Amino acid sequence: MKDNTAKTAIYILIIGVLFIAIAPILFTRTWGLIKFSGTGEIGDTIGGITAPIASVIGSILVFLALRAQIKANEYIIEQNKLQKDLFDTETEKFQLEQKRLKEDKIEENKQKKAQYLFLQYNFLVSEFNDFKYAKGDRNSAFYRELTGYYAILEFVEKELQVIPYTEDDCKIEYAKTDFRREPQKLLLLRILTLVSDYIDLIFQRDLNDLDLQLAENQIQFLFHNKIKPCFEMVKAKIERDPICDKCNKIHGDIPNIFSEKIEEIDNKLNSRLSETKIRYNSRKFMLNQIPPEK
Repeated sequence: MKDNTAKTAIYILIIGVLFIAIAPILFTRTWGLIKFSGTGEIGDTIGGITAPIASVIGSILVFLALRAQIKANEYIIEQNKLQKDLFDTETEKFQLEQKRLKEDKIEENKQKKAQYLFLQYNFLVSEFNDFKYAKGDRNSAFYRELTGYYAILEFVEKELQVIPYTEDDCKIEYAKTDFRREPQKLLLLRILTLVSDYIDLIFQRDLNDLDLQLAENQIQFLFHNKIKPCFEMVKAKIERDPICDKCNKIHGDIPNIFSEKIEEIDNKLNSRLSETKIRYNSRKFMLNQIPPEK
């Protein structure tokens, strides 16, 4: 609603000034029953007539001024409130934008970590698939160059298995751990070390649930389906060998450093799998606590 206080004040002021100007003329004339000719000096008459009128006009103008000041104060308060609301809105937008940027940065870092992790896995798979072992005499018709799983299986059985059998005293010799002159054994040990390090890397990385699950499934499959069976099959074959009549022991084993590495990897994966199940069950429980939307 438009405020007409200023116009009202001007109208009152104009009317008041005009009325004060003509009041002496009006009230010093003889108008029927009212006579002012015997009231004394003309100045006293004019002052006595106009003073109350001027006081009333002044009071009205003061009232209008105060009213205008109140409205001005209300306007200032309203403007301050609007500015505060605008500031709060802009602050909230800024905070939301900062939060979004932070979340985007975190997501970007997670994606970079996932990319690095999968590069490491691809390198590990490449090393596994590039492992080679020649079976048979090179000049023989049965010569074959094996790679990957079949190469490791044949290598573990033919080259890695320790057969410390001496018929004279049945002395059991422990496997050597210095493979500096045996590059194939060094390479296989390096592959197992890469697997173990990769599992540690999964533990340390802050990944999205899908990336984490994919990384775990990949390494679980590689180890339990392609690496560990090679050693288990040879172990089983060793255990089926006849027991020595002299020392009542089975002669033959896989070097301790390889057996320990296989056991280390297996324990890490089992621990990781347990953590994943706990996390999954916990998330499932939390989701069940959320009431369904109506």
